[in-house]
Amino acid sequence: MDRLNYNHLYYFYVVAKEGSIKATSEKLNVTQPTISDQIKLLEEYFDTKLFERRNRRLELTTEGQLALKYSQKIFDLGNDLTYRLHHNVNVQKSSIDVGTSSSMSYHFPYAELIGLFGHDDIEVNLIEDKRHILLAELEAGRLDL
Repeated sequence: MDRLNYNHLYYFYVVAKEGSIKATSEKLNVTQPTISDQIKLLEEYFDTKLFERRNRRLELTTEGQLALKYSQKIFDLGNDLTYRLHHNVNVQKSSIDVGTSSSMSYHFPYAELIGLFGHDDIEVNLIEDKRHILLAELEAGRLDL
């Protein structure tokens, strides 16, 4: 399976945003032929033209507009990921850690927990231990419930 080359996509994205290969060349500090080659390789990969030359200007084709729409999302997500990981911002947990003991089994809210088992994006971890240990783990933030 061929994979999309994100370097090619990035050069396309910057050209589409800047409006010219020359401006992109200056912004990215690479030669104009390098940018042209990268775009040509991306067009070959997609087997379609992304730009048309009109009156010495580059204009996006319909396919180019679609590629720009997706590349905007891709690079926005990349920037968001970089920011979140560099600044440890709101990294969401994909699991829920539930502590239980033999004495809690009668009072445990199984009905509420059962609904979580059907979600592919949430992993439920049941941890069984003594009540005082579970309470300490809950207070320390190592258990969710």
